[in-house]
Amino acid sequence: MTSLTRAGRAEILRSAQKDEEFCQELQEEISLISGEVTGHRLWVARNKIIFEGLSKLLYKYFTTLKSFQTLGEEYTGIVQLDRSGRNLPTKLQHMVSVLIESFGPWGTIVALHQMEKRVKDSRQIDPLEKEKFKNYLTAFKALMPFLQQLHKTFFYLFGTYYSFSKRTTGITYALVRPWMRSNDSRKAFHWIGVASSLYLIISFLHSVQNGHFVRSQSEFVQHRQSVSTSDPSKKCSLCLEEMTDTSCTPCGHLFCWECILEWLNSKSECPLCREPTQPSRVVRLQNYETSSLF
Repeated sequence: MTSLTRAGRAEILRSAQKDEEFCQELQEEISLISGEVTGHRLWVARNKIIFEGLSKLLYKYFTTLKSFQTLGEEYTGIVQLDRSGRNLPTKLQHMVSVLIESFGPWGTIVALHQMEKRVKDSRQIDPLEKEKFKNYLTAFKALMPFLQQLHKTFFYLFGTYYSFSKRTTGITYALVRPWMRSNDSRKAFHWIGVASSLYLIISFLHSVQNGHFVRSQSEFVQHRQSVSTSDPSKKCSLCLEEMTDTSCTPCGHLFCWECILEWLNSKSECPLCREPTQPSRVVRLQNYETSSLF
């Protein structure tokens, strides 16, 4: 196969955005059906990341894994090629790319949780070594957003590999209709990359200065004490963690601000009593303390 014109940033970005829209619609339908069939709507809300992966896997199965263009790729007129830009990706490349894109975030969370659990439960590891491992794990978790931002910065600067799964497998894009390439946006994307680089450096230095990558032993002790003595009434019934930015529905139930808004975006009812509720009616409580109610 002869070398084709490489797709630009604008075409790749528009394609990815279109595919994300379709995957989001598919995810909402799958979540809605699962909640209605099983009756466990709280479980569906808590495991949103799993349904997100399933929707992507289903979408890519009927497109990429069937050797078809995705709807986003068809919309922008681009096709997938290997790193050389001359041949189509192999089936293995497609499978690995789809699995990473579908379950990479979920798999990373599960792997980190299992590693932390095994180290915590191990009797052969010295307590000081456990604290060191927790520090390393904390640093890695804090570093992950910066790595994601760095990946996107490379895309804006160099115009390849918008998704991490494509970078891992070496899958690039070429234009089917090269005369439709948008050349006017190249400089704009380049300056976005420069601005993103500066923001990344400043944010990283600020996080290092404030110690976001390392937690001291005393902080771990304080965290354990706060968890062990936490009041169940302060926990959000959606995420099962201590409430942050406590918010109240019209029916009087309390949740995390982000948890309840995320829930209401998929189902317009209180997750506890099922009273019809709109996101605009949720009140974010300021200077709230559970003990002040009793």
